[in-house]
Amino acid sequence: MKILFIVSTLQMGGAERVLVELANRWCAIHSVSVLTLDADPDFFKLDERVTRFRLDIVRKSRKNPIPHIKMVWGIKRVAKKVQPDYVISFVGKTNVFTLLALNAKKYKIIVSEHSIITQDDADKFVDFFRLRLYQKAYKATVLSKGIKKDFLAKYTKCKEENVVITPNSLNIPTSSQTHGLNLKDICNVKNENTKIIIALGRFDEVKRFDLLITIFSQFYKTFCAKDNFDARLIIFGGGDERETYIDLISKLNMQEKVIIHGRVDNVFSVLTQADVLACTSRYEGFGMSILEAFYAEVPALAFDVLGLEELVTNEKTGILVEDKNVESYVNALYKLLVDQELRNEIITNAKAKVENYLPEKIDEIWFKEVLI
Repeated sequence: MKILFIVSTLQMGGAERVLVELANRWCAIHSVSVLTLDADPDFFKLDERVTRFRLDIVRKSRKNPIPHIKMVWGIKRVAKKVQPDYVISFVGKTNVFTLLALNAKKYKIIVSEHSIITQDDADKFVDFFRLRLYQKAYKATVLSKGIKKDFLAKYTKCKEENVVITPNSLNIPTSSQTHGLNLKDICNVKNENTKIIIALGRFDEVKRFDLLITIFSQFYKTFCAKDNFDARLIIFGGGDERETYIDLISKLNMQEKVIIHGRVDNVFSVLTQADVLACTSRYEGFGMSILEAFYAEVPALAFDVLGLEELVTNEKTGILVEDKNVESYVNALYKLLVDQELRNEIITNAKAKVENYLPEKIDEIWFKEVLI
């Protein structure tokens, strides 16, 4: 089987990581190619058996049609060369360009959405074309039941049977992926009892790391004055909001308590050393870092927002608190750090849930319900 993946870049991001994981698994059996559109450096690495195509197009302004025209013709050219049995396009704008470029009667085009449609910040131009083109796709994939319902409510011309739920899979780490950075060294703490809270993700407003920093500041001032109790927050990621976070940390006088770290490609090496994974997202397409925390036996704490309902059951597989309720989040964080019985129950239940997201189970959905 010949499969062509199309995505904007292979920079750090949930959708990009999923694409690379699928390509790297499937290339052992199938002929897999990956086409990227933009001129950005890679963060994720493809298996050497995957054929790589790049358009390296620079888009400085969406008002300039020339780069978009180049993308359409570039997709046509690569598809003609590969002659794929299936074309799998990842997320909004790339889905539009793929459907504009390729004849849906000639190619089996699968559009993959990784966000909640009603929360998508796509511009009106992209949405205009998605509303008119998505029904031409051979299949559409979404990450959860909630996103499928959301998708069908907006794209009413798409047939329900053509929209398939394909959750992200958990790639079980090798032994080398469970060792790396020493979190206590990053925090410059000597006390072995110091609790480490971590957060993972891109630095943008959807993740609301500014809110997390404020929450941790309140948590620290409320609880860490107690004897024999200390904590640190480390946020791993990258993006435009980095300086904003650093300024906020300074304003709150938390420079020694909150650390902004760069991207980490070995998430299990940091998760296995953490006491809690903190999530403050406005919404989640799936919540991959939470699933990884499940496997690493680290309790997760999050606001009760769209996209987490299938992964997190409150006080069963994690803790959910009312969205934007800072006081409840602060109290839940302390409880999760000190209540060992609750921690043990959550860890046990969460680890069992991981079984539903193993790569072989997710691949079975793809090859039995999508690539058919």
